[in-house]
Amino acid sequence: MDRRAFLVSAGAMAIATPLKAQDAPTWSSPVLDLHWHMRKSPEANLAHMAGSGVAQANLLAGSGG
Repeated sequence: MDRRAFLVSAGAMAIATPLKAQDAPTWSSPVLDLHWHMRKSPEANLAHMAGSGVAQANLLAGSGG
């Protein structure tokens, strides 16, 4: 498949895919995210946690060196 055919098919799939938010998953136990990536704001962090069904997250900060 050449690049043009790929871009056309990818564009068609993007247009055909409905833009709809999914419901948060229901897990059988609390989910702990141990590989947390910070968002731009505290509100964005909370929205991501609520949307993914995460109960708690642990930010692993680097040592900077």
